[in-house]
Amino acid sequence: MRDSTITASSVGGSEVAALVGLDPNRDAFAVYAEKLGLVEREPPTPRMRMGKRLERIIAEVYAEETGQHVVWSDKTMRHPERQWQAYTVDAFVYNVPDVREPPIDPAKLIEAIGLMDAKCVSWDQSPLWGEAGTDQVPDRIACQIQYYLDATGLPWGDVAALFGGTDLRIYRINYDANIADVLRGAAEEFVRKHLEPQVPPPLGHSDTAARYLKQRFPKNTEQIREATPEEVDLLFRYKVERAVYTEAKSRKDSLENEVRLIIGEADGVKDPVLGRVTWKKTKDTVGPDWQQIAVHLYEDLRQASAQADKFEPEPLNAYAELHQRVLREGSRRLLVPRTWKSEAEDEE
Repeated sequence: MRDSTITASSVGGSEVAALVGLDPNRDAFAVYAEKLGLVEREPPTPRMRMGKRLERIIAEVYAEETGQHVVWSDKTMRHPERQWQAYTVDAFVYNVPDVREPPIDPAKLIEAIGLMDAKCVSWDQSPLWGEAGTDQVPDRIACQIQYYLDATGLPWGDVAALFGGTDLRIYRINYDANIADVLRGAAEEFVRKHLEPQVPPPLGHSDTAARYLKQRFPKNTEQIREATPEEVDLLFRYKVERAVYTEAKSRKDSLENEVRLIIGEADGVKDPVLGRVTWKKTKDTVGPDWQQIAVHLYEDLRQASAQADKFEPEPLNAYAELHQRVLREGSRRLLVPRTWKSEAEDEE
């Protein structure tokens, strides 16, 4: 389990990818704001809670599949010299069966031959992963394992990923000194420049930054003012980026229309390398006609006004069942292979 007293003053493996721009959902400001309590942490989703409960079972299945001796840990520890480098390894792998407890002293990690991290992956995320037996895992997970290996001094880490609750795939990440140097340097710089002096990094793209601004400035209380020269420069850069985005979106939309044209009346087109692109009609949507429900309610209330003591209104869903209609006809949606999308797009 994560130890908040340690993680509050250090950088952990699940955070380091955000510091080097490889986490699609978090950035350096998100890590900083969460550690200093500037925003409330969002509660874990049902998928996250279930995944956490399954991790130990995944480790047991990994041990059976590989024949390795696995010792469950899930404890937050620090590097003995770099106190700002924290790690919460799920399990350590040994080649001797007499080890029963995870190492409390990081110096004893030399007895382990590797580490294992358990992941519960839903099928919709599977295109982000490569073939089992490779090192093709999402960037943020690769960063996490490299950071763990750098902190523990171990040569390799296995990611045991359970897809859809039934398919276990194992990925081997070998220690890479160059990658480790970059991650370690980013973590140390973050602690030295931001965490210790409590100087926030620039706001980034994360939802955490948006939530922080919403909490800090819930409403406007002052009049419009003149922008400073620095603010004018910011506004200009924002204007330029909006124009770039608009131009790129126009090109994308034009290409999408060309793809629709070549699909025509077919379900879609496919290529053995690129995959399938489909353009299929969605189902018609059926729901209540709220305007007619309001009229019906009004008539009932008007007729009951003369005998209010006897009036018992029907439940709202009773009226809804009386006024079902087609709200809109289904439309055709253009769908591309998930492998075409970035991790951020896939999670939208």
